[in-house]
Amino acid sequence: MKNLITLITLIVFAFSAQATSLKPAMKIANVPFNYYENPTDRIPAPLEVTLYDNGDIIIENYTGLQFFGSTKILLEEDLVIELRDGEFYQLASMANLLHDIDVEEYTSQIICMMVPPPGATSDLSVTTLMSDLMSLTNELRVIHTQGGCWRGWSVTPLKQSMKELARELKSELIKIALEEIQE
Repeated sequence: MKNLITLITLIVFAFSAQATSLKPAMKIANVPFNYYENPTDRIPAPLEVTLYDNGDIIIENYTGLQFFGSTKILLEEDLVIELRDGEFYQLASMANLLHDIDVEEYTSQIICMMVPPPGATSDLSVTTLMSDLMSLTNELRVIHTQGGCWRGWSVTPLKQSMKELARELKSELIKIALEEIQE
């Protein structure tokens, strides 16, 4: 009898755990950016801000492509911001409008001799949509890169209105991250 009760308890626990388990949050938008603790700093702390479909924004140390790779570490652990519904809806709507836009990719054979700023590149990436399932994937697509003649490759939306929307989404994500870091 005791074994039967244990078995039933395990089965009920397994089904309830499966029913209440949360799917992993999916990335909606992502922007690496540079944070200068002091205005006189020459080397920034490269950070990354990511919007997730569960309404969270996570700020973490950035380890991706950097010009003159900065080894400065600002955060000891990731910062998590729980957005209010209105804030999340606004940012998610912007990313949704940008997810399947036409972009222009530009590859330059000639790169100017300017020295790029140190730290992370501020390239905006948004999630892609699976055409067969009509659902978000966790794959991000770069839709707007940091400008500069030192870049051999750049991406920008074709339509001016989408360029402006991409810049606005990028700046909103960075603004939220900076406000959180400076608290």
